[in-house]
Amino acid sequence: MVKCVECGYLAARNVSNRGLDEVEDLFRDKGMPPAIYDASGHNPHQGWNPTPLCFSRCYDLIDEVSRLGMAESQKCIAVLSVITDDRQCSSFTKWHRGSTPKEHQEMMDRERRDKFEQEVRDSERVWREKQRDSDKQWQTKQQTNLVVVAGVFTLIGAGLPYLLNTVSQLIAITKTMLYP
Repeated sequence: MVKCVECGYLAARNVSNRGLDEVEDLFRDKGMPPAIYDASGHNPHQGWNPTPLCFSRCYDLIDEVSRLGMAESQKCIAVLSVITDDRQCSSFTKWHRGSTPKEHQEMMDRERRDKFEQEVRDSERVWREKQRDSDKQWQTKQQTNLVVVAGVFTLIGAGLPYLLNTVSQLIAITKTMLYP
């Protein structure tokens, strides 16, 4: 079981640019987005929507928070309750402080790509080893065939003078028998 509060895909919608930002510690610990101040350090305002969402879209956290039916003043309690619930989630990725949900997705994509590339390299290595073994067996068979053929020709070459001599003698005997 995992919790959204520990996940890198827990996102906060930025009010000013509509982007999805990292949910920071205060939001994760207290259930409320941190305030943003103007350049003078005054006039705090809310920079993120008060309810986080799931970047991977596995759970509709906004709907879960609204179903709790708490008053707006208690929304942080509802948010904290929802993001700390135990869940079964196939998209969970450990939160790395300082990384946005998109950066977490890119990290996961890189890990999957690296794993896939390693599997391809391993598969190619196994194929090359099998091919090398197959080539060695073929070469051994070819060498054996060459030795056999060479042996046959050696025997023929060694026996040919004897055979020719024997044939010559038979012809000579036949001539003397036929023509006395």
